[in-house]
Amino acid sequence: MSLFSLDNILLDESVNSPSNVIDIDRMECLDDYTKNYSFVQEGYDFIIEMNCYYMAAEKAFFKTILESHGNDIIITESFDGFFGKIKDIIHKFIEWIKKVFKQFVVKMNSLFSSEKYIKKNSKLFAKFDSRDEFEFKGYEFTKINDVDVPKANALDAFQGDNNGEAYLDLWYDADSQNLDMSDDSTKATRTAQTTALNNKLNKKLDELNDNVEDFYDSFRARVIGSDSKYDSSEYADELFRLFRNDYDEPTSITIDSTFVMDAYRRFDKYKDTVKSIEKTQKQIIKDYETLERHLDKMLKLNKGENNVNTLSIDTSSNTYVDTQIDVLKGNSTGGAQDGSKVYDKSTFDKMNNYMKAQSAKVNQMCAIHTQAFSAKLEAAKDCFKQDKKILYKALSQITKRSNKPNY
Repeated sequence: MSLFSLDNILLDESVNSPSNVIDIDRMECLDDYTKNYSFVQEGYDFIIEMNCYYMAAEKAFFKTILESHGNDIIITESFDGFFGKIKDIIHKFIEWIKKVFKQFVVKMNSLFSSEKYIKKNSKLFAKFDSRDEFEFKGYEFTKINDVDVPKANALDAFQGDNNGEAYLDLWYDADSQNLDMSDDSTKATRTAQTTALNNKLNKKLDELNDNVEDFYDSFRARVIGSDSKYDSSEYADELFRLFRNDYDEPTSITIDSTFVMDAYRRFDKYKDTVKSIEKTQKQIIKDYETLERHLDKMLKLNKGENNVNTLSIDTSSNTYVDTQIDVLKGNSTGGAQDGSKVYDKSTFDKMNNYMKAQSAKVNQMCAIHTQAFSAKLEAAKDCFKQDKKILYKALSQITKRSNKPNY
């Protein structure tokens, strides 16, 4: 499908004749779907879908808890079900980023394949000189070929400021580990230790909830390699500027021979841009797959045996996950012991509440990466379309001059 409806003169074999002049103002877009398609809107639609999915999971979780009447099995299943929904969100995000990238490739191929005229007349660009220069309202696009924008850092973001000990780096006092629960003489000690541990867990949960918005603001910045913080209301504008040399409005650009040749190079080598963005996509996918394994296998709360068990996990040489596992297995100072007993079911509930709040971050993290990745695709598409417009105008300038005497 042709992107532009050009006059017959543009498609005629005799177009190389100097007498043929391209009228840039008469170019019209035939493929309105390709012209108006927005990767940013595609991203927003997915975020809305995922938010609805998450809210439904929250609603189902609380409904089941309220109807459980304190039944331990039902409560445990409710938490397990919620954690399963979080993993589903990761799956859906990975599938979405694969799908939207495929759409990007298809649309870029379509835009390029429809422009045989530019390719056929590429040698004319060498004739563009100072007499052909013109002003163009547009953008200088940036960071489109930067593989690390957006950055694949979802798993590392869980590390926070605690060097990997932010999950459960607290436990009973060292001299009160695994007290015999059948020994009445230890009951008072177990009760005191349970109260102390539950207070620690409550404090960590409060800290997590109090700082969650700050976490998101920092994560938005880290995703795009910034040391600043961005709240949700300003992130879209920041992403727009990020890929347009910090401008939010088009500016006047003097199109000289260097700009024309750069535009043609980008146009002709558009597949290099596609390959670069594909690398970014694969890095993000790998990061979230590792995050899912982390959430899935890091901790198992065994209420039936009143203990905590860590599962074997392929950490994929990730320092943060290694540290987390060490903390839980007791290989770092103050960490919990693998197989340690829990003296009261209230501690399990508090652990689950903490892990629920921690894992709930994943939904917003996926949304933030969705925004950043779709903004990059949109910028790449806009850059390609702008380059085409400039190249047509450049050919128009050259052919107009060719009709003048003493050309």
